Amino acid sequence: MQQRLQHALASSFARWGRLVARHPLRVLFISLAVYLALCVGLLRLTPENRGAYLWVPTDSKSYQDWRYVEDNFGVEGHNMLLYARAKSGNIFDLESVSELLKAHEYTMNLQTEVRGKVVRFKDACRRLAEYDDDDYEGEECYAPSFLSLWNYELNSLIGSKVPILDKLSALHVATDIETFAANVVFEERKDGSKRVLSAEAVVLVFPLRSTDGASYDIQPAWNAGIAGAVDSEVVEVFHLSTRSFDDEVGRVVTGDIPLFAVGMGIITLFIALTLGAPTSLHRSRVLLGVMAIVNVLLAVGGGFGIASAIGVRFASIAALLPLILLGVQVDSVIILVDNLDAQSDAEPLDERIGKSLSKSGPAILVTALTTISAFATSTTTTMPAIAMFASFAALSFTVALPVVFTFFLALLVLDERRLKAGRISFAPCVRAHDARADEPAPADAVPGGALPATKRARSNKASDLRNIGRIQRFIRDVYAPTLLSPPVSALVVLAFVALVVLSALSVPFIKVGLPTEDVLPDDSYVIPALGIEKAAFGSARASAQIVLRGENYDNERTRDAYRRTRRGVLDLDFVKAAPPDWLNQYERWRESEGIELADGPFLARLHDFLGEIGSTIFQDDLVCDRDNSCKHPSDSRFNALLFTGTGDQIEQIGFRTRLEAVLQREGFDTGFAFAGSFLNAESDVAIWTLTWTNMVYALAVIFGIMLLFNPLPIAVWITVCVAFIDLDLLGVLWAVDLKLNAVSYVNLVMAVGLSVDYSVHLAHAFHESHAGALADAAPGEVVSTRDSAVYALTTMGASVIKGGFTTVLGVLVVAFASSVAFRTFFTLISFTVLLGLLHGMVLLPILLTYCSVRGSAPRIDGVVKVSV
Repeated sequence: MQQRLQHALASSFARWGRLVARHPLRVLFISLAVYLALCVGLLRLTPENRGAYLWVPTDSKSYQDWRYVEDNFGVEGHNMLLYARAKSGNIFDLESVSELLKAHEYTMNLQTEVRGKVVRFKDACRRLAEYDDDDYEGEECYAPSFLSLWNYELNSLIGSKVPILDKLSALHVATDIETFAANVVFEERKDGSKRVLSAEAVVLVFPLRSTDGASYDIQPAWNAGIAGAVDSEVVEVFHLSTRSFDDEVGRVVTGDIPLFAVGMGIITLFIALTLGAPTSLHRSRVLLGVMAIVNVLLAVGGGFGIASAIGVRFASIAALLPLILLGVQVDSVIILVDNLDAQSDAEPLDERIGKSLSKSGPAILVTALTTISAFATSTTTTMPAIAMFASFAALSFTVALPVVFTFFLALLVLDERRLKAGRISFAPCVRAHDARADEPAPADAVPGGALPATKRARSNKASDLRNIGRIQRFIRDVYAPTLLSPPVSALVVLAFVALVVLSALSVPFIKVGLPTEDVLPDDSYVIPALGIEKAAFGSARASAQIVLRGENYDNERTRDAYRRTRRGVLDLDFVKAAPPDWLNQYERWRESEGIELADGPFLARLHDFLGEIGSTIFQDDLVCDRDNSCKHPSDSRFNALLFTGTGDQIEQIGFRTRLEAVLQREGFDTGFAFAGSFLNAESDVAIWTLTWTNMVYALAVIFGIMLLFNPLPIAVWITVCVAFIDLDLLGVLWAVDLKLNAVSYVNLVMAVGLSVDYSVHLAHAFHESHAGALADAAPGEVVSTRDSAVYALTTMGASVIKGGFTTVLGVLVVAFASSVAFRTFFTLISFTVLLGLLHGMVLLPILLTYCSVRGSAPRIDGVVKVSV
């Protein structure tokens, strides 16, 4: 079946090649119009930089809890955070507090212009709104901090007769100041109370009312100007806002665009010089090399256009795809051109194009199908960023396949006509003075179209090849015989097996996680802010929401259970504090109003309480009735301030389990605990399952494709090589101390599609030469698999090596990218190519030589011959 399919493909490609050779301009303009039309979808390109929407598995518990919170309690507004550390060592001295008051005043009076419209912080800040009146706004923004001790006024601080530390000590009695201050030093008093002496740093929080509009637009201006609002000789400030992460991740892409352009230029120069003879004015293919880059741009534009048109959002990691596709697409271009150069110049151009395409087309098709399939298997993953990347990649590689057989093939035909006419490669209207009809072909060409007279028309012996280049000659005479000698082959196989075993043994030691700093630019202002949070405060902090569903608080038992739950949460060692909660504050309000339990249902006056200025902040903690009376709230919540511990994200899942155990103990079976840090932790928990699942799926699909086009032994060994490469890449993660996360996961999935290229081209050359020689051999003549392997290495080895080199060259500039995540991408892509070349050029020829079915031509008595 495989032979019939291969024959049908070869015949179809030959006919298509002859058709394009006869009508190149028609094919060129029609294909160009189609691909440009596909690019129109780019108008709907929608970037997505929100971490929670990108890196959290959508089937995880934390994701479902998060969606429940937002759907029922509403989307929480953004925050702007200012971390301040005193140069004197005490942030509570007069000079430091004065500078903090200046920062507060700057924030309150901040205004900027966005899209021609003035945006003020007072339009963006969260206010204490009047209950039941969406249009009412309190006089001041809600930005609670210890600066309220002086009414946020510098003159009040200077004129105060009460020392700063005395005021802070009194505040500590009601509110634990360690919730906003770091490394606080206390003095124990005789009465058991504590007097505040100093603190290293504080954090000020400026809540915003929403996630869009003025609340979204004000943040860049604040981040740009807040550091200049204070005296840097007195206070060192660090800042970030919720939007900062989106903006900075987006800057990773926009900031590296010049770098990507340089990469495009480098590979354009390389391909322009290597497709032909660079020292000859008309034998070189400079213009064709440049158009090969246009070929890639059309594929990227078409693939991205389709993805955008169908609503796939653009994750920043997909910005690397043009460079990756460039390297892979250039491989196909090199194979196509090399096969054309291998044809006899004596034949008509349409026959040469047809024959070259019949040889290279099936292999290019198979490699494209494997790459597309590898990405397609990841489009259904539950991690949105990976699904987005895989969708853009699969569609781009899908478009790239017809582009090379239409647009680029038509250009190749036109370039061959230019070559025959003796015109200059970069100025095709000008004839080269030194052009000669008998000028030799490029050094690396393999003109196999005219083989010497032998006993059979199709030979699998490399010695029958004429006029081969220096690289091919080295492979045929030195490399291949040495590699395929039994002792060397045995040692090589043992080395590859040992490497896989060591890689497998390293898997338990691979670290998991994607630190926030890794996805940000190296010069991001967010990184120092995250650094002081960990350095000064001991660890990052997170606010956890304890959500209770469907409880009746008119019932005294429920209220008692609520109080025990809150105390139980506070008793946990990783919980620092809990802000005032709605139930306790409501009970105090009832007491202050003289309301007794006998006066009616407990919640009867809740509506009035929530309408009081100072109590409206608790509106967000209750899901009230449809009529907004809030007599029977369906859901409620309270908050707890957590320390995120060692920084190990998976540790957060343990925190969640312990929080929810407190709920379960008090009978709140439907309640749950949620924090933003839990979302990040879910990614780390799920990453191994996602990785193994998608790798296995991709390998299974590739094996199926290989089996469709190749005999079973070849399909098995190609799949084994790809599996070895993926396992070796896991070993690379451990060896170079990289973590398994979404970025490395993308590389592992992509490695399945990229690394198979090097094996498929070599295996195709092996199978074609072996099957052809077997078919044309004399009766009873044995056709050696070793000869076929040497022939495949000689004819295809140089092209495979050049293809691998161009892939590395294409992503080389990523080594200088502005983020750790992108540089990690370069490291793993480089190892993917290296391992792909090693397995394709070293291990696979040995397996095909010694572990394939040997064949012999049929005997005269009619015994059916055996074919690999």
